[in-house]
Amino acid sequence: MDEAGARAVLERVADDAPPPSRVDIEVARTQGRRRLRWRRAGVPGASALAVAAIIAVLAGGLIPAGPRSSGQDRPASSRIGGPAGPLAAPAAFNPLIPYAAFGWLPPAQVFQTGGTSPKVDYLTARGKSGTDLSLTVYSAGMCTFNAQSGPLRPPPGHVQLGCGDSEGGTYVEVIARAPAVHGRPAFWTRGYLAWEYARGGWAMLGGNLTRPDMLKVANGVRFGPGVMPAIAFPVQLTGVLATWRLNAASGSVTFSPYRGVLRANQWNLSHKKAEAMISVGPPSPNDCTTANRTVGGYRVNVSTYPAARGNPPSQQLCAADADGLYVDIAINGWVVPNPVDVFAHDTRLLGPDPANWTTRPLG
Repeated sequence: MDEAGARAVLERVADDAPPPSRVDIEVARTQGRRRLRWRRAGVPGASALAVAAIIAVLAGGLIPAGPRSSGQDRPASSRIGGPAGPLAAPAAFNPLIPYAAFGWLPPAQVFQTGGTSPKVDYLTARGKSGTDLSLTVYSAGMCTFNAQSGPLRPPPGHVQLGCGDSEGGTYVEVIARAPAVHGRPAFWTRGYLAWEYARGGWAMLGGNLTRPDMLKVANGVRFGPGVMPAIAFPVQLTGVLATWRLNAASGSVTFSPYRGVLRANQWNLSHKKAEAMISVGPPSPNDCTTANRTVGGYRVNVSTYPAARGNPPSQQLCAADADGLYVDIAINGWVVPNPVDVFAHDTRLLGPDPANWTTRPLG
């Protein structure tokens, strides 16, 4: 069903207030990435990096380009009240540069974390009271009305907006038309405000806000490759893994604001049927099992899990403090490099100072 068909159904929908949003930030995060399917869910540190709770409180919730950023300053015309963004949504996002940025946020709300992938980007914000906001942005063609694929199908006379692909997605019931956002179609759904931010591309905003505030947040969001700086990486891979690529499907990079830059907390690589996950952050002794080896002069924990029940073997190296960084390298697959060799020979540790970080993690 296209927009015209959805609009016809919506004519019969009463403009009742939606129920309070029940935003699950973890769900919002996983919308934009596919977790590595480790054979053992209990592998220490393999699920994700324990991100330090460092929130940059900056004017308007924005983060200026820091040292070694992309060099693309945010254009002055991208501020609230300027152009809404591109006319057409891109076929794919650049996983190294976020495609969206918050503008206006309610008092005490600050940008907290985000994630990038070719198909889906997301941002979250949090207030002092713990109230969360989630913004999920889809590339062109990822959202359709009343999609017949997927686990949910709307009953007759109902409109459902489905966003995602075979790896998973979000299906929300449309309950009423909303005022246009930057002149583009918008709808109230159960728990979200959804709008077409550019031709072929949709965004969803969730949060426990009033309708006027939801619309104000949505109208302040800016889109495009220049609205945020490039993501900075505290580690660079120079060997075999440098020939791999950031996950092409989903779940490429997660990041958070740190001292004026966007710090990569975790990034996922793939090569054929093999996968790797690199997690980095401040020193974190509690996130590594007791060290059992010395590699490159650093005390680390190395774990190996053999293949079982058709699943590939997996290996993991975790360094609680390597030149001021927590580093976790996890790799699974049948013929893959050993994380010990990767850490010892092919990993450039760039230290805790963002001035030394890189926007090119593979090279």
